[in-house]
Amino acid sequence: MHGFAGPHSQVRYTDHQFIMQMHGSDCAERDDRVTSTEFRAPTFLILAALASEPQHGYGIKQIVDAHAHDGYRVGTGTVYAALERLESEGLVAHAGAEVVNGRRRSYYELTDSGATALAEQAQKLREVAAMAEGRLQARQGR
Repeated sequence: MHGFAGPHSQVRYTDHQFIMQMHGSDCAERDDRVTSTEFRAPTFLILAALASEPQHGYGIKQIVDAHAHDGYRVGTGTVYAALERLESEGLVAHAGAEVVNGRRRSYYELTDSGATALAEQAQKLREVAAMAEGRLQARQGR
């Protein structure tokens, strides 16, 4: 099977494999690690949820769930694990905490580096979407 593998497919790509598939063999000469501006969907959506204001983990999950397509839902554990990773990468920062109904609620915010990385990824997605739109229009003109 070639191309993108959906959630019900037998084939699953890592970030790097998907990027290589999208960008061709010139990508193979690069480092095997994915750069900070090449995110999987959950990471992109989590950063986007933090773009306008700090949020607590469950608030992030609610934003992601509300804006994801096709009934996509991100697990609470996925959000917190991603926040820890993104904080260690300098893309998000702890923005304080409060106690609500006896439970501690930690808030996170997008750092300047995180905002830059999110903007770069959003631009890449716009370019890929424009390419797809153009090819679909060409198909209709056949």
